[in-house]
Amino acid sequence: MAGTAWRARDALDLLATLDMTSWASLLGLLGECPVLPAALTATIERRAGAVSATAFEFIATSSEIGEVRAFMGKLLDFLTR
Repeated sequence: MAGTAWRARDALDLLATLDMTSWASLLGLLGECPVLPAALTATIERRAGAVSATAFEFIATSSEIGEVRAFMGKLLDFLTR
């Protein structure tokens, strides 16, 4: 199990009831090939409106890693608002 974070994805389903965009973001980050979902960027930027559930970018730059860090730093706030 160690080093296989994607196996924990099914356990995240409860989070969907708290915040759907945070849940979708975590699924993308915890995939076998982690990606930066459009939902994560929309959450960080506090954008309102529809976000494609299938839109993503591969994590390839230090600024994208910064977005992931910013999201993880605010995740508890997103889930408890």
